Amino acid sequence: MSAGPAAGMPSAEQIVAMQDLGDRDRCRHEIDTASDERRDAVVRKWWACGLLSQRPGRADQYAAAHLGGGDWRPVGNAA
Repeated sequence: MSAGPAAGMPSAEQIVAMQDLGDRDRCRHEIDTASDERRDAVVRKWWACGLLSQRPGRADQYAAAHLGGGDWRPVGNAA
C-alpha cells in the first residue's frame, strides 16, 4: 500500500528547495519532465534525497569532500 501525494508530501518547489545547491536544477528538471505514471516515484525519490541533505553535518561533509578534505563515499552512500 503506497501513500499518495496528499499524505503530507511537500510541494515540488519545497522539494527542490531542500536539495543541495548543485542538485536543484536536476531535481526540478526530473520532476517537471516526469510522465504522469512516474511523477510520484520521482517526487518521492527527490524528497528522500532532500531529507538526507538536511541531516546534521551534511553541508560540512559535502564541502570537505569537494575540497579534497574528506571522503565522498559516506555522502554518496547516504543518497
